[in-house]
Amino acid sequence: MNFSRTSIGLYLALVFASGTTLGWFGNRYYAAREAAISGDQTKAKYRRSFDPNDFRKQYLAGMKKQLLLSEDQVQKLSNVLDETRSLMNELQKRQLPEQFEIQNAQQAKIRAIFDDVQLQKYDQMLERMRQGNRNKNKGSADNTKPDKH
Repeated sequence: MNFSRTSIGLYLALVFASGTTLGWFGNRYYAAREAAISGDQTKAKYRRSFDPNDFRKQYLAGMKKQLLLSEDQVQKLSNVLDETRSLMNELQKRQLPEQFEIQNAQQAKIRAIFDDVQLQKYDQMLERMRQGNRNKNKGSADNTKPDKH
């Protein structure tokens, strides 16, 4: 059986399109299955596994290797990172009170919209959110966020 170039090209295009479609559906199925199995555990696992100190070590090691830094340069880079971390922590501490003021003003405006039944449900919802935040931040060494909103 002789096939023309056109029919061979069409068969190859059909095989390629079938593979692409099957791959796309397979990926969607796998992603949906993983999301259903793990739920929010995947996100929680990522949050727990991210350690700024480990990131810093990897960053310094990568910089040293790629830029061929001397030990003196690595120490100076480390000092710059320490100084920046300190400045960012100070900035966050200065901003937190203002952030909480804004949140409190928002909640007061929201509360003015609701009737008594809705207010009760809203308060319960806020308490569940606070409890979830407490559980999420449990064990966190630098928990500067107060419980009261």
